[in-house]
Amino acid sequence: YLSESAGLYLLNLAYSSNKKNFIKFYKLTKKNFYHDGVFIYRMDTNKRKKYQINATIDDLRIIKSLLIYDKIHKTSHYKDEAKNLFKNLKSKVRSGSYLVDYYSITNDKISKNVTLSYQDVQLLRKFDIRLYKRSLKLVKRGFISKKVPLYQQSYSLATKKFNTKEIVTAQCLLTMEHLAEVKKLPVSSQKWLLQKVESNQLYNAYNCEGAAIDKNKAASNYALAAIIGKILANEKLYKASIKVLLTFQVNEPTSKIFGSFGDVQTNQVYSFNELLALIALSNIRNRDFNY
Repeated sequence: YLSESAGLYLLNLAYSSNKKNFIKFYKLTKKNFYHDGVFIYRMDTNKRKKYQINATIDDLRIIKSLLIYDKIHKTSHYKDEAKNLFKNLKSKVRSGSYLVDYYSITNDKISKNVTLSYQDVQLLRKFDIRLYKRSLKLVKRGFISKKVPLYQQSYSLATKKFNTKEIVTAQCLLTMEHLAEVKKLPVSSQKWLLQKVESNQLYNAYNCEGAAIDKNKAASNYALAAIIGKILANEKLYKASIKVLLTFQVNEPTSKIFGSFGDVQTNQVYSFNELLALIALSNIRNRDFNY
């Protein structure tokens, strides 16, 4: 089990009208993953082994689902819970003015890297305005150029430099999503994304010159593009993204994975694709979303 999947599913449940399912699954998520102030990123169910390290983006996603649940259902049920979870997380993964990638429970050490897609600036703005301002400034510095309106992958606190061997599209789109949520996504990035979606050329990885270096495509990338379209209230981007996203869906009734966004040849299905597709296809509009 992955805390990434748990967080994405919690987001989907938070947007839904089923309170009981959300409450039940959050309790299960906390029981399985929460340990020493963080949500561990992985649990092996066969050996009941819990990996003693977190991924900060997963913690933030889980916390965010609690706030969205309260917003959607007009309650304050998780207000204090979210605040305490963030406080505990910050005490583990904060280094100077940033939240770093992970905390290792085993050796009580933290990462020296700040992955840009981990910086959920909207959530940081809710809980820590100083962290928000510094993180937003760093993400903006990671903007490559108007000609290549994509974002660097990671920043090293040790070298004070960005580390980008390749631009993984999913991570870049998560960075764009976070910026869109606070109305800071450049127009040039929006135009680039729309052009790539409309031409069905949103590939899995690019170099810093903007050339595709992995021309495979994934449902998750188009789902993220659709989610960005929702946040921006950009109907053209949203509809174009959904149109391509649905071409990834398995439509063969005899297939074991009928209806999913998996590989019909291998029957391989990835939760990242499935859950992002669910969120993209939901009817919730979260632009101007204030906690």
